[in-house]
Amino acid sequence: MIVGTEWLIEATGCNPASLRDEALLRGIFDRVVADLGLKAIDSIWHTFPGEGGVTGLVALTESHLACHTYPEHGTATINLYCCRTRPEWDWESNLNSLLGAETVSVMKIERGDPEEIFEISNLKFQIPDQKSEISNLKSQIPDQKSEISNFKSQIPDQKSEISNLKSQIPDQKSEISNSRSQIKDQKSEISNFKSQIPDQKSQSPSRRSPTAGGDA
Repeated sequence: MIVGTEWLIEATGCNPASLRDEALLRGIFDRVVADLGLKAIDSIWHTFPGEGGVTGLVALTESHLACHTYPEHGTATINLYCCRTRPEWDWESNLNSLLGAETVSVMKIERGDPEEIFEISNLKFQIPDQKSEISNLKSQIPDQKSEISNFKSQIPDQKSEISNLKSQIPDQKSEISNSRSQIKDQKSEISNFKSQIPDQKSQSPSRRSPTAGGDA
C-alpha cells in the first residue's frame, strides 16, 4: 500500500541574498501550505550567521515541509512529504520567480509497500515507451493519408480511361457490324456468281464429234 508521496526539490543558480532571507523562505512555505491545502502544526527556523544560509522545518498534519539553503553555492534544497495525495505544485516557476533559480529539478517518490512501489515505478517507465509508440503511429498517419490521397487522385484518371474505353466500344461494334454487312454482300456476290455459271455452260456451243470415215 502506498502511504504517502515525497517531493525532493533542488534549486540551483539562485540569488545568494534570497537564500539568506528567512522571511522570504517562510513566505514560500506559507504559499506551499496554502496552495496545497495543508495544515501546519508548528515550525522551527534558524538563520546561520554571516554569509550562512537558512534551515527551516514546518510540521504538518500530513507530515512535514523542510528546507536548507547554501548561499555560497546558490543552491536551495527542499523536501515535502505528504501522507495524502496532493496536486503538483509548480516548483520550477515559483522558485525561478522567488529565488531567481536558474534550474529546478523535482524528484517524486512514492512511499509505502516496496513491491507496490516497484509495480507503479515499472508502469511509469512503460508510459514513455507507450507514448513513443503512439507518437510513431501518429507520425505514420500523414504518410497513410498521403497514400490514400494519391490513390484517390488516381481514381478520376482510371475512371477517365474506363470512360474512354467504353466510348470506343460503340465504334468497334459499328466496325464489326459493317464488317459483317460486307461479308454478307461478298457472300451474296459469290452466290450470284455461282448461279451464273450453269447459264454460261448452257450458252456455250457443244463440240461436235467427228463422223466415222471423215468427210465424203
